[in-house]
Amino acid sequence: MEGPSNQELDVSITGENVVQLADVTAAICIVSIAVTAAYVLRLTPRQILSRKEG
Repeated sequence: MEGPSNQELDVSITGENVVQLADVTAAICIVSIAVTAAYVLRLTPRQILSRKEG
């Protein structure tokens, strides 16, 4: 059984990688905002203000 051989790895970051990361980040932000907004928009102002944190 042989051990791992030493190989060079390419760890450069391209513009395409940065754009992909920005896309994923934007998608996560939009989904998290939409989920929270959907919950809050279902409530009336009275329910929001009278709800006590436990």
